[in-house]
Amino acid sequence: MWDSISNFVRKIAGDIEQTSRKNKLHIEGIRIAFSAPNPKNPPTEETLTKDKETFAEANFQWVKFQVKFTVEPDMEKYYVYSTPLNPEGTSKSPDIVFNSDSKWGGNNTVPSNDYTTGDIIRAFPRLLKGPNLKDTEKFSETVYVNTDKSDKAHVYSSQEFKKLFDNDFYIVLNPRIKELHNPFGKVIGIKNPRE
Repeated sequence: MWDSISNFVRKIAGDIEQTSRKNKLHIEGIRIAFSAPNPKNPPTEETLTKDKETFAEANFQWVKFQVKFTVEPDMEKYYVYSTPLNPEGTSKSPDIVFNSDSKWGGNNTVPSNDYTTGDIIRAFPRLLKGPNLKDTEKFSETVYVNTDKSDKAHVYSSQEFKKLFDNDFYIVLNPRIKELHNPFGKVIGIKNPRE
């Protein structure tokens, strides 16, 4: 009986510790990397895929999702949760939490000793299970970074990104489905409609 009570108390203590630890995390910013032709001067001949129907050639892919956060009471200590993305925006392995600075610097190959990826996903499940690319707009510090050579390292605010990429020109690379989507999930066509 003592054994089961002590296990119960230990479980409750662990839950309280996890809750208090979770409440101390503060998101400082979100950075989402993607690859797409420069919206101000898009090259017409370069695409990520070649399709029988030119309109179906993909020219956009998601690359990486990162969240920078601090922990109370030491708000000067930064961490970054980073996960690579599949072209259509779902996360893939390996994700990592690494020690950072206020400018997103740090060694992204050395995991933090303070937090695991599981800690961060549990702290922000709505945002990170996926990750949820659409739920980032409420964070004022969300930026989108283009990795394409035509627009290398250009940083867009959420508003700029929506204005420039929420249209029928950009098609997200997703070979598993027949529908063509733009980066905001809007259906803009069907691949090979004659098949």
